Amino acid sequence: MSGAMKGYRGYFELDFLIEETTGEVYLGEMNPRISGVTSLTNHAAFAHADAPLFLFHLLEFAGVEVDLDFAAINQRWASADYIDSWSQMVIKHTADTVDILTEAPRSGLYRLAPDGSLAFVRLDSNWQAIETEDDVFFLRISGPGDFRYKEADLGILPIGR
Repeated sequence: MSGAMKGYRGYFELDFLIEETTGEVYLGEMNPRISGVTSLTNHAAFAHADAPLFLFHLLEFAGVEVDLDFAAINQRWASADYIDSWSQMVIKHTADTVDILTEAPRSGLYRLAPDGSLAFVRLDSNWQAIETEDDVFFLRISGPGDFRYKEADLGILPIGR
């Protein structure tokens, strides 16, 4: 199963940035590991075409021999039926400070009330649980007891549908 990137085994993530004016594509970063956004990408439409990406990671590291046609999988996942139109906003700590978090919002579904307040609705691990335009999903990355430092990832808000 390895070989998509020479020397790496299992799951990894590539983030791309697209310049809206020119359409030019840039490599944002490569995570040769499971990262905070892993749970979101495992719910992407293409992952439902076959299996969650994390399953491929587990199979690789469990030493399970599988015979997969990666060309067919890539072709299927490139189909318009499996292309999601969403992005994510990573919320970072921007102050030049170091401390320990004492509280943080829970991961899950939140709803905007008519008075402008935001209320926790329920724990959920799938951002696609959003039911209305007043709903938002928050994925917590840093929680109580974690260090908070400049550029630390605090959470992720998926955007779009």
